[in-house]
Amino acid sequence: MFASLLVQAQAQAQAALDEVMAKKLITIAIPTDFPPYGTVGTDMQPQGLDIDMAKLIAAKLACGWSWCR
Repeated sequence: MFASLLVQAQAQAQAALDEVMAKKLITIAIPTDFPPYGTVGTDMQPQGLDIDMAKLIAAKLACGWSWCR
């Protein structure tokens, strides 16, 4: 039973990665009300540790990124 769930989870993760790579865009949910992880700056742009990690993930995957709340 556990092995079946593990195989299914791996297949879903691979499908999600394939979709990101095909679109060359990853969308990452980031709360903007939880400093220092996610906030909105005075320029109304998201900032914080989660934003930095999103940028790093996108750079490693060689794709663009967008965020949602």
